[in-house]
Amino acid sequence: MGVNDRSLVLADAAPSTRVLEGLAVVATVLVGPALLYLANLAPYGRVLYPVTNVLLAAYLLARKSPWYVGHCVLLFCFVSLVRRLVDEQAGWDPSNPVLLTPYLCCLFAIIGFFNYWSQRQPRYLGPFLCLLFCIAYGVVLAMLHGRMLAALVDALKWSIEPIFAVYVLSQWRNHVEMRKVVELCLVWAGAFMGAYGILQYIDPPSWDIEWMRGVAQLGLDSIGRPEPFSLRVFSTMNSPGSLGTILCVAIVLLLKQRAPIIVLTLPLMIGGLALCQYRSIWASTALAVLMIVLSRGANLRPANLLALIGVVFLLCSTAVVPRIHEAVAQRATSLTSLKNDESLESRLEQYAGLGRNRDLILGEGLAINGASRRLDKELPKAIDGAFIEIPRAMGVIVGALFLLSLGGLIGSLFFVSPSAGHQIFYDRAIVAATFIQMPMGSVHTGELGFCAWMFLGFGLATRVNA
Repeated sequence: MGVNDRSLVLADAAPSTRVLEGLAVVATVLVGPALLYLANLAPYGRVLYPVTNVLLAAYLLARKSPWYVGHCVLLFCFVSLVRRLVDEQAGWDPSNPVLLTPYLCCLFAIIGFFNYWSQRQPRYLGPFLCLLFCIAYGVVLAMLHGRMLAALVDALKWSIEPIFAVYVLSQWRNHVEMRKVVELCLVWAGAFMGAYGILQYIDPPSWDIEWMRGVAQLGLDSIGRPEPFSLRVFSTMNSPGSLGTILCVAIVLLLKQRAPIIVLTLPLMIGGLALCQYRSIWASTALAVLMIVLSRGANLRPANLLALIGVVFLLCSTAVVPRIHEAVAQRATSLTSLKNDESLESRLEQYAGLGRNRDLILGEGLAINGASRRLDKELPKAIDGAFIEIPRAMGVIVGALFLLSLGGLIGSLFFVSPSAGHQIFYDRAIVAATFIQMPMGSVHTGELGFCAWMFLGFGLATRVNA
């Protein structure tokens, strides 16, 4: 066999290998845990799920497969559902180790981070290093305040996204293939999550009911009651906000697809987005779509725009399930009566109390927010707003450095030349739609911010490649 024949064989083998890798990812992330549940063996998933996924992530990274990124994306989309399947058969565990799986898999991105750092004059690395310095400062402060275990968990949640963004940036030579995999995962995962969310609202499964009762013990009652037509859907995610953020990204990416795919999947995504009843995410999704529509360089097909308008008009003008229509309409009308909005009043009170905080100069450290505080036998707390959490955790000086570094990276994304390609307009829309919510939530950390950081890396990679 000649050299040319061998190259043809390798070229033909590559697509089939990628398909097998994709099937392995789907099987490990979702199908395997579902089979364990059906066989009444879900408790074994506490160990098997993290171990098998970490091994698969290591294998994909070693092969330099674009499915490594797709694997991490799907883990964030479905790990909370897997956790609930495990908990129903093993018993409620607020600190289920299954939840660490996506972060453990994303840790392999550190290799790409250091590889990029070792390059000559790595572009944009400075702001990322500043971000990691600020996070390290917050971790040290938290440990000094006695929050040892919670600080380690928060260190993962805060740092893994910037590190992953640099990993994506380091793969600028392969980001075209990587984008295709990521978009494939998010579009079809978004459709699945939307469909699951609609069914969850109509008839919540037993594992979701069990989880809602468990988190109610931790003080999380904003998602409603574990009854049909009485909850804010969270689908396969950990909260309505997380679901809405992923669906927002999926809807933006869906605009690239052909009209038949839009017609097939968009109603499911919009249905799930509506039922999560998260008004700031509704607004940010509308902003992202508007950014694409108004961007001439986005190459939005007229047929896609017509399909989008048609689906939205159909869903708004007809009530397939009247009780769904009533719930969404009631939530939407609350936009005109913000004075009586309890969640808004709570946020305003937190902002008002920020100036009275005695630790605002040096900061209190990470792990001042969330359920991870239970690891150090402290009560869970909810802080609604990154602009509250960051200065409280890091102090005003280090917190300002964190925000300036993040702002510099986002600003750099918007200064990327349109000649870099139409993808940059979608990257900007996703990043803007996510980080514009910072006054209302901690969208810069954990599953809430993963997609925004990833597409920030994609967008900056187009400039490195230019």
